Amino acid sequence: MASRGAERSGVLDAVGDVLWRRLPAAGRQISGTIPVVAGDGQYLCAWPVLGALAPLLALAVGAALGSRVVPSGTPFTASLVTVSVLFALGGLGAGLGVWALVGYALGDLLFGPHVALRLATSSLAAQLVWARIPQLGSYVMLALLMVGLPLAAQTARLDTSLRLPLSGASRTVVDAGLHAILLGGFGMAWALAAAPLIRPLYTWVGLMPDVRAIAPLQQQGQVLAIFGAAVGVARVVLEDRALRSPIVLERMLLAAAETAPAEPGAVRRYAGIVASTLVTTLLAAGVLANLAQGVAFGLAVAGILVARDRGISRIRPWLALTSRLPIVVRLAAGLGVTWWASQSILQRMYWIDRSFLPLALVVLSSVAAFALLFPPAPPVQADAGERVPAP
Repeated sequence: MASRGAERSGVLDAVGDVLWRRLPAAGRQISGTIPVVAGDGQYLCAWPVLGALAPLLALAVGAALGSRVVPSGTPFTASLVTVSVLFALGGLGAGLGVWALVGYALGDLLFGPHVALRLATSSLAAQLVWARIPQLGSYVMLALLMVGLPLAAQTARLDTSLRLPLSGASRTVVDAGLHAILLGGFGMAWALAAAPLIRPLYTWVGLMPDVRAIAPLQQQGQVLAIFGAAVGVARVVLEDRALRSPIVLERMLLAAAETAPAEPGAVRRYAGIVASTLVTTLLAAGVLANLAQGVAFGLAVAGILVARDRGISRIRPWLALTSRLPIVVRLAAGLGVTWWASQSILQRMYWIDRSFLPLALVVLSSVAAFALLFPPAPPVQADAGERVPAP
């Protein structure tokens, strides 16, 4: 019996190793970010059954939710339960969020009812442009909730925690409280932004947004915040217990060393800028009135990101200053700038332009602020102290 148990545990450990270490490491050939994102949540391998089955369960749950959204024919924003479950999976680990997102997208594409597709023209090209692209934008919006925000909360919490002279139970308590505030706050912010973000699913095919797709998060967004805070505490407690095992800690350190992102070359850097520009423009599509505004917005975002990569990264005093500031401080500063921009721009332009253009300008201001507060790492220095030329 003992040998069977050991054999079963060995199989589960091997499955967990493939799902949490080997697959994420393989993604390093595409982008150095993939291993970091897909491997977040590896602490679950402290419990072999959970480590092996959690990604597959997340995939299945995502597929089930994607194939059947209530009320029928509406996007995920119409169901507070759907959004909360998906947020919880991502909150326990961005890697789980990736698996659930893939499952949701597959279920939604293959089996989900889409009112926009039923009302769009039968032309395949027209459906691709006017229905499928907004649908892709909705997945980006969901990825922000399930992957981007949980990973940002985890990164900010660890950065702050490592700067504090705490240990033992006091560190766990502070970590849990901080993670709850961050994840709950991010969840509330996402809920408030959901209404304009989901609009392209309807407006791109000439429809008014369904109130059922907007009302739940507008009226009960605080539920998502509370749910996120609870999941944040749960993650810290589980992670603390997992890291008490020297074996688990050693595995996580090994995985981190194996998947540490190398400095990207010029091609990867600019590919990243293009991808970030497209993602940001897709997310902002709900506040852009036409193609001309979309192109102008995309060019502005690309310009900001190029300036961040080629300009800000070379201002050494600014890099030194931002590196000394905790991430939570920079997050607060970025949000403060965004709030100030929203007040200034919306108040001045409200009587001039009643469209969503002022909101697009607020988004650009926010992108610029966060690009300045979160500059890229400086170029690697050669052993002789000279800068390595950029490829």
